[in-house]
Amino acid sequence: MLVFEKSLNNNIALANDENGIEVIVVGKGVGFNRKKGEYIEESTIHKIYKVENKDKFLKLMEDIPINIIDVTERIISQGSKMINRKINPSILLTLSDHIKFSVDRVKKNIIIKSPLKWEIPHLYPTEYQVGKMAIEIVKKELKVELPIDEASMIALHFVNAQYENQDMQETIKITEIVNEIVDIVNYHYHIKLNENTINDSRFITHICYLVIRLQNNKMVSGELDDSLYGIIKDKYTKSYKCALKIQKLLKDQYNWNICEDEIVYLVMHIERVILQYKHESIE
Repeated sequence: MLVFEKSLNNNIALANDENGIEVIVVGKGVGFNRKKGEYIEESTIHKIYKVENKDKFLKLMEDIPINIIDVTERIISQGSKMINRKINPSILLTLSDHIKFSVDRVKKNIIIKSPLKWEIPHLYPTEYQVGKMAIEIVKKELKVELPIDEASMIALHFVNAQYENQDMQETIKITEIVNEIVDIVNYHYHIKLNENTINDSRFITHICYLVIRLQNNKMVSGELDDSLYGIIKDKYTKSYKCALKIQKLLKDQYNWNICEDEIVYLVMHIERVILQYKHESIE
């Protein structure tokens, strides 16, 4: 049972859980006409966010209008369902802040171009649809028409929120590297990956986590039988050569070394992606 601490607005409140840990509670009427120490009924709770830095959170919340927070919570709620993956609760804070400044820029007629506006719709199509949905919600609820570039930036917030302890600059860098790797695969096989397919989406997700492991120096190693590397190399020659091109890019541009286990996983993912294009060409 959550204990009410402080109202942020009618539908968002600061509370303590059964272990005394402070959380943000979102739900219809959770912050309305309550006294400190009251229990919050479970039936009124829509979502619970853990607060890592209460002072920072409250300071930002003080600077962000309540209607922006309400709109952001609605975007997160709908966006989470569309993505169907676990979302880091900190997105409430970062996305509210982003939407506030985006709305302010439009009102001041200040235009900022997204540096990855072409890459994001292709690499993260579902998140990009969430971004477009967010623009429509802002237009309807706040009467402000955000530029279409904002769909890409909002999408990045949802991409970022799918990874633990990831900041936006790291997510942007990961996106740039993933795009370089996709370009290598496209050029190597003379195809264009269709990111809306399941296998292509899985491949991009694998590449994202590969880059994160490289950034954190946490390679997958020692999990596979030593003979598997040779088998994969001989059986999937073209995909293996493609993986070596990716390995060279990461070494030359970022000074990252990929171990044999990671090469095997990479070849298997490339092969699964390419297999569907072989089937399509046959059909």
